[in-house]
Amino acid sequence: MSFRTKLLLIFTLTVTLAVGLVAAMVSASMRRAFERVDAERTSALVAQFEREFARQGEEVTRRVEGVARADSVLRMAVDLNRPRPDYSLYVETARDVAAAQRLDFLDFIASDGTIVSSAEWPARFGYREEWVTQAADWPTQAAFLKREELPGGVALALMAVRPVRAGEGRAGERDFYIAGGLRLDREFLASLVLPAGMRVILYRNFQPNFSAEELIPASANVSSVEQGGNSDKLAPLVERVRRERAEFSQTVTWSRDPLSAEA
Repeated sequence: MSFRTKLLLIFTLTVTLAVGLVAAMVSASMRRAFERVDAERTSALVAQFEREFARQGEEVTRRVEGVARADSVLRMAVDLNRPRPDYSLYVETARDVAAAQRLDFLDFIASDGTIVSSAEWPARFGYREEWVTQAADWPTQAAFLKREELPGGVALALMAVRPVRAGEGRAGERDFYIAGGLRLDREFLASLVLPAGMRVILYRNFQPNFSAEELIPASANVSSVEQGGNSDKLAPLVERVRRERAEFSQTVTWSRDPLSAEA
């Protein structure tokens, strides 16, 4: 092989390597840029969802505060502050008020935690809800998530609590509590105003280990969850959140099609 031929081969190889390196650098740069834009978009969508969820919590609080300010409830508070009050007079009250305020859950609870009236489970009249009487700044407490026991099972609720004081805070007067909220189910998720390109799947953390049955999509047409075949793809993310009690993001590819990926 002549010197000229060797020189030409070396030159060709050098140019090829240079082009390959440039192409690889451009590809890596474009991939990083795409990942950055995708991460920023995901963060923006999550922030918008959180604002919408907070708005729903504020709406729950507003409805519960409306119940607490109602004249009939204030009269009930006065009556329950009397010696040996008759709680049975109000057994059905919560159900009627809940319907008027469009609340799925509504309990009237005496100062000692005794349930005076329950909209979602009237038979719990006379039972105790001692968590309400524990030290908490209920007048300013925002809505929160709570596990609710029902006759037919368990539900996840977005709840708010407001105390009602009979009279003007004189000695001997006791607080009476209003606990109300909405059920977090498919209907609730469907009511959220979400940006284009986003969907919500709720996982109810009721089981000791990941359970596909606790996944609730906003639409019944979410085949990847409803069919159950691919729902386990969410298990690592759910388990990590449960274990570390923090927010995490992850890209889930539902099938071999790259277009099925969601972050």
